[in-house]
Amino acid sequence: MGAPPLDELTRQIILMTLRTLPQDVAVNVTITPAPVRITAKYATNMALIINELTTNTLKYGLDGRDTAEIRVRIAAEDEGTTLFEFSNDGPDYPDDVLNLTRHNLGLYLVKSLVERGLEGTVALRNDGGPVTAIRFKNTQSKG
Repeated sequence: MGAPPLDELTRQIILMTLRTLPQDVAVNVTITPAPVRITAKYATNMALIINELTTNTLKYGLDGRDTAEIRVRIAAEDEGTTLFEFSNDGPDYPDDVLNLTRHNLGLYLVKSLVERGLEGTVALRNDGGPVTAIRFKNTQSKG
């Protein structure tokens, strides 16, 4: 048996990470359902990536706020490629992070895990908050 569907893995990791929040802080999580399954090796890398992106949301997206929104979109694209977009409604990525002239340790870890562990790519943009778009070839597109 392989890993759970990517949307369910994402939900589990985000909710586990959010358990560290104080009770007066609320984070709304929206995950677009998708019939994407990944290999166990990819699941390990994705769990680390999702945890890091969620932790970054708590660190930067909740700065001075007691509510936040996390949105995840997962899509099976052409030729077995999976798109995983993680965004929140916090402050945009600064320009030096967007153009990759400044790395924080968390984004460096994400980039490294995607490029080495998933043999994929990472693109950063701002769209009502920071968006991290990850694309990788997936050997198990549908479950």
